Amino acid sequence: MSSVVSSPHPAARDHFVHFYDEDRALAVEVARFLRSGLESGCGAIMIATAEHRDSVFAEWREGGFQPDAALARRQLHVLDARETLLRFMSRDGPDPELFERAIGPLVRDCIAQFGDLVAFGEMVSLLWTDGRPEAAVDLEDLWNGLAAQHRFALYCAYPMHACGVAEASESFRRICRAHSHVLPAKPVFGPANEDTQVRLLAELAQKAAALENELAMRKRVEGRLREREAEFADFFENAPMALHRVGADGTILWANRAELQLLGYTPGEYIGRHISDFYADKRHVATILESLGRGATLRDEPVKLVCKNGSIKHALVSSNAQMEGGRFVATRCFTRDVTDRWHAQEALRERAAVLHLALQSAKMGYWVGGLDLNSIRFSHELMDLLGLTGHNEWPMESFVGLVHPEDRAAFRTALSDAIATRGTLHVEFRIHREDGSRCWLEARGEAVYDDSGRATRFYGICADITARRQVKAASL
Repeated sequence: MSSVVSSPHPAARDHFVHFYDEDRALAVEVARFLRSGLESGCGAIMIATAEHRDSVFAEWREGGFQPDAALARRQLHVLDARETLLRFMSRDGPDPELFERAIGPLVRDCIAQFGDLVAFGEMVSLLWTDGRPEAAVDLEDLWNGLAAQHRFALYCAYPMHACGVAEASESFRRICRAHSHVLPAKPVFGPANEDTQVRLLAELAQKAAALENELAMRKRVEGRLREREAEFADFFENAPMALHRVGADGTILWANRAELQLLGYTPGEYIGRHISDFYADKRHVATILESLGRGATLRDEPVKLVCKNGSIKHALVSSNAQMEGGRFVATRCFTRDVTDRWHAQEALRERAAVLHLALQSAKMGYWVGGLDLNSIRFSHELMDLLGLTGHNEWPMESFVGLVHPEDRAAFRTALSDAIATRGTLHVEFRIHREDGSRCWLEARGEAVYDDSGRATRFYGICADITARRQVKAASL
C-alpha cells in the first residue's frame, strides 16, 4: 500500500494519541482508560506488546481491579501487537483487506455485544520504531476508516524518544492530524525550533484533550449510572412485594406501591408517619426497632397491620438495618401478606380442636394407613383408646399383632376387600392394650386411589365398643 500526502479518512472523533516518555506513565494511563470503559459496561480491546500488557495488568492488580471476569465473558480482548501486525502487513505497508479481516470482526462483535468500545493499540508504534513512519501513518488512516463505520474510542501511543528527531517532523505532523486529540509527554521550553514547537503544542493540546476525554468518559459513566439508578428505582417502586424504609426514630421514609395498596393508604397518609401508627401491637414495634438497632436481622416476623378501613392484615416481616459508622440509619423492610393463610390455619386449628373434643366424647380416634410403606399412623385419641405410648406411627404388621388372634384374619380380609372393591371398611375386632387389658373396636374407613387406580392411602376411624359388646354378651 503506498502512502499519500493527505489521508482519505478524516481523524475519528475519539481517536487520540499519547506521546510518552516513560513506560510506567503509559501503563498507568492505559490501565485507567480501559478500566473506565470496562467498568462503564463497554467492550475493550488491548493490542499491546508483552511488556506493556504485563505492566497494565500489574497496574490493575495494584489498583484492586480484577480483569478475569471481563476476559471470561469476552468483554476484554488482549492481543499481542507484533503478532497482530503481521496478520495484515505486506511489503509495501498495511493491506486494507487483511486489516479488515484481522480487526474488523472483533470491533463489530464487541460493539454489537456491549454497545460501546474502547481500544488501545500500539501496532503503529512498532512500525514507527521499526523505521517505517509512513506505514504507521497509513495504519492510522485504516483505523480512521474503520472508526467512520463503527463508532469507538481508540487510544494510540508512541514513545517520544522515537518521535523527537528532525527527520520525522512531517510524519509527526501527519500522525497528529490523524488523531482528534493529542496527549504528548512533558512540555519543552526554550528555543522554538520546529520540532520543539510541535511538541509544545502537543503538550498544550494534551491537557485540553485529557480533560475533554475525561469529561466525556465521566458523562458516559454518569449516564449509565443514571440509567441503572432509574432501573433500580423502578424495580423497587413497582415490585410485587411490599417494601418500606423506616428511620431510626420510627418514621416511615419510603414505601412502594405494593405496600400502600396492601394497607389502602395514599403516600401522604402513610409516608412521614410513625410506623407504630399502623401496628395493632405498638409494643411490638418498639421491640422490633430496638432489635434492628442492635444489628439483628428479622426473618418472617409475624405482625398485625392496621389497614385504612380498620381491618387487620396478618403479615410476615423480614428486615435488617442500614448502619453507618455503627449508627442505625434506617431499616430495609420486606412485608408478605399472609392473611388468607393465617385465616386458613386458624380455621384448621379450630376444626382440630372441635374434632378432638368430638372424638374424645365419642371415645373414637382416627388412623391413616400408608399402603405404599405398609405403615399406619394413629391420632392421639386413638393412641389413648389403644393404650399405646411412644411414637404414633407403626408398621402395619405390628398393629395387626395387637389384634386378637381369633380376629386377625377377619380384619385382614375386611381391609383387603374394601381396597379391592373400592368399598367401605366395616369390621369389629378385639385388641390387646399395652397394659394387658383388652377392648373391642369398631373400624370404618376407605382407601384413596391415584390416577392409575392404585390404592395409596387408607383413612379410617375406630370407636371403642367394649361396653356395647359387654351388654350384648350379657343379654345372651
